[in-house]
Amino acid sequence: MGHPSIKKVAEFLIQNFDINSGPIRCLDAFADSYCLLKDTGRSEDVVEFCERNFNDIRRTVVDHYELCVANNYPVDFEIIGTGNDYIRGMAWSHDGMAADERLIRSRRSKIGANIERIDALDANGFEALMVAFLVSMGASSYKITPASKDDGVDFVGKIDLTVNQDDGATYSLIDNFSTYVVGQAKHYKKTNFKISDVRELIGSVGMVRNGISAYSPTRSDRFGIRPYDPIFAVLVTSGNVSKFGWDFASRSGVLVIDGRQLAAHLTESGYFDD
Repeated sequence: MGHPSIKKVAEFLIQNFDINSGPIRCLDAFADSYCLLKDTGRSEDVVEFCERNFNDIRRTVVDHYELCVANNYPVDFEIIGTGNDYIRGMAWSHDGMAADERLIRSRRSKIGANIERIDALDANGFEALMVAFLVSMGASSYKITPASKDDGVDFVGKIDLTVNQDDGATYSLIDNFSTYVVGQAKHYKKTNFKISDVRELIGSVGMVRNGISAYSPTRSDRFGIRPYDPIFAVLVTSGNVSKFGWDFASRSGVLVIDGRQLAAHLTESGYFDD
């Protein structure tokens, strides 16, 4: 049986570790990840591989954890123990923890559960979820485009900008001045979005702004966006985003929202409340 690479074992654990898991030995976690990755049972050969490469696998996992912490990015697990020899889920808690820490971990647990709910959606269900996202962003109106001939745009939301006066009334600002959220919804689950998605969205926003459609020979104003209306380009994915992906999107002027951020946002907005 050919062994997977150390990197693949570590990455599988990082992407699939149960956020609610109680403390277990790192060696057992590595062996479990190996078995799930290779769809095999635990054997002496598996354990021997994990023992032999224990330090390298652990170093890869710890490096990922420390990078997430340094960049204030959420992670599903934490390494504990004097020798970094145990691992547990970031949502696991016990009665001995302070109340505020248990509250934080309870919130993480809800977000983790809602990530799974989002992952279970099909492509159409994920695009429909964008309605909740746009409403939570304050959109007064929105449009989800058809699955085909959408010119690379999955959703458009209109957010009206208003100003409150001293008398308490709300007035439209500069003749119904609005900003628009134009985006794509990519249901990639745990995989990274593609750089080509960012490029496509940038081109699609340009077409929308100029009323250009690949399927109409004349100018199209189907979204009602005027040439001077500001547009936010947003790429929402149910998957992950690599560091290079974040950097590229940021330099390109595209706001990227990954699966965890989407789940956290919709959890806080009460969308998943029963």
